[in-house]
Amino acid sequence: MASAGRRSVFRRANAGYYFILKIIVKGGQRPAPHRSWGRSTHVDQLTGLDDTPRYDVNGGLAGGTIGYNWQQANWVFGIEGDWSWDGQNGNAIDSGRVGNPLFSSFTKEEWLATARGRLGYAADNVLLYVTGGYTAASAKAGVTSTATGVVIDQATQTRSRWTVGAGLEWGLAPSWSAKFEYLYVNLENSGFNAPNLGAGFNRSNVAARRRSTHPDGADGGSAMRFRA
Repeated sequence: MASAGRRSVFRRANAGYYFILKIIVKGGQRPAPHRSWGRSTHVDQLTGLDDTPRYDVNGGLAGGTIGYNWQQANWVFGIEGDWSWDGQNGNAIDSGRVGNPLFSSFTKEEWLATARGRLGYAADNVLLYVTGGYTAASAKAGVTSTATGVVIDQATQTRSRWTVGAGLEWGLAPSWSAKFEYLYVNLENSGFNAPNLGAGFNRSNVAARRRSTHPDGADGGSAMRFRA
């Protein structure tokens, strides 16, 4: 039997509507074949073949989430949006089928935002939930000299598509909780032109996929609740 303090976090019969402000700090992790934040590759515009092998895109994020939830018995329904500064980046030598190893390519995310729905089930002070919706990010891609690292061509674009995930939230006190969340972010592919290197280096497709495949890479944070 949970104490009254614990029951008041997620299971109050009169909980009704409540508002959540979440401040989240998200950490990156070192690259690893089976657990990376994201993957990218550059595809040649002329031939449709890879300029680079698939490479890891890793780094940290920091930002906040604001949401509004409604609770009916043990079920929690909500909407939330978040924005994060995004320091994820990665690069690879152009050693793909049509790549030139004198050059290297990179992919970098500068910010990430989502607008999602949330459905959860509350038991005592624990909330299990699934979430999904729209996502957008600022993605920069370009080509550098392998020898010097000097950027020769680059482009920044806003990409969007969808995201889906699940999480676990613990009620620490009536107005505070902590969460552990997994999100898969699928961003649209987009290419860019390389005017300095010439049309032969144009990219038709720079893939951007972001996910956490290990608990160390999942999102975590705390929430402050205000009854409405």
